[in-house]
Amino acid sequence: MKKIIIICLTLGVLAGGIMAQEKKEPIASVTMSFGEVYIKSIDKKDWEITKVGMYVYEGDKMRTKDTGKVEVMFLNGSIVFLGNDTEMEFLNEEEKDGDTNSLFLFFGSVWNKVTEGSNYDIESVHALATVRGTYFNVSVKDVMEVWVKEGQVDVENQYGKVEAKENTYVKVSETVAPIKEDVKESEFPEEVTFESDVEIEMNIPTQIFKEDWQKVTGIIRKKNESSLYLEPIEITVTASDSLYLKTKKKKKKTRKTLLIEPKNGKFEFFVLTKEGNENFTLSSSKTTSKTYYVTANEAVTKKDVLVEFWGKDGEMRRIKATFEKQ
Repeated sequence: MKKIIIICLTLGVLAGGIMAQEKKEPIASVTMSFGEVYIKSIDKKDWEITKVGMYVYEGDKMRTKDTGKVEVMFLNGSIVFLGNDTEMEFLNEEEKDGDTNSLFLFFGSVWNKVTEGSNYDIESVHALATVRGTYFNVSVKDVMEVWVKEGQVDVENQYGKVEAKENTYVKVSETVAPIKEDVKESEFPEEVTFESDVEIEMNIPTQIFKEDWQKVTGIIRKKNESSLYLEPIEITVTASDSLYLKTKKKKKKTRKTLLIEPKNGKFEFFVLTKEGNENFTLSSSKTTSKTYYVTANEAVTKKDVLVEFWGKDGEMRRIKATFEKQ
């Protein structure tokens, strides 16, 4: 178990227990993502791009880069918002009650909105905080900081304990007792928002076949306007397991990730899928991330056609022909 420093947020009894990771029951899902956000599943070796709609399980880790932020909603409706440059783990601790959402914050900043009747813990390396309230921020760097916007938080370590109520700030480290002070609302850390003045629109072919390269096109548009977004922007395209990417159809090298720079607000790339259902995710520092799903049919190798022509005798002739793809 990591060093005992827990933010324990209790508002009552959780309506509906969360199953153990061993049963592979999800505890949350990704509801919004912006910029570079990665997840490392407990049963996988590598980090992968976070996709909107994907499930989160106990033992998973999540990381945001300097452009990234993400919203994760638990099954009970509680929400954690990860800010830029943040890493945390969704803890899997057998000694915890099944109705408790537990997090470990390695570094960075998270806002937490907890539904009434939920149990909610956050651990760091600095203190134990028992939370009674619905909205608060925890930041971890050299010290641990707790900002209470609503409700009450009891912050405790081996050196002391304080009660932090609405509009209160607590600073605490491993070797020093918690220190509490009142703060103005204007002093609170910036909240995690997902507002953007640009958006991505994609055009994907309605009929896609396996093992066949297909072109997809997109535009960057100013939000609520018809004009294209012409300022420089980089878009990262990340493919699922059996989907492959190219910037040009004739290129031999395939990729799992592409970096695209739209020209005059437009861009294109090519996809090939080896399975029936795959997806790719587009993310950038200026737009919310979007995941697009591709359903592919079996590749057409033979096609029967009816050929009509006029014979020398002036009669209409019809023959059936089969064309086979080589």
